[in-house]
Amino acid sequence: MEHLVGNGILQEVESRRSVRGRPPRVLTISPQAGTVVAVDVDTTASPVAIADLSGRLIAQDTVSVRIDAAPSTSGNASAPRSWWTTT
Repeated sequence: MEHLVGNGILQEVESRRSVRGRPPRVLTISPQAGTVVAVDVDTTASPVAIADLSGRLIAQDTVSVRIDAAPSTSGNASAPRSWWTTT
């Protein structure tokens, strides 16, 4: 645990007093420890969201997706190719 606290992954929060014995040590994930990216890939548009580790939304956007154009495998990257075409 000390390693995670020392590296900023976990942080200690104020604990409630215990009735007996040693007071409890309450730990939580530090929001600054990293980010999470979520993408809902769909056939026409894909919502994208970025959040910190506490779940606070940092940014969001929706990316348009064209399913009728795919990367070319013929060496000509600018040539459109249908996802439904078989070669």
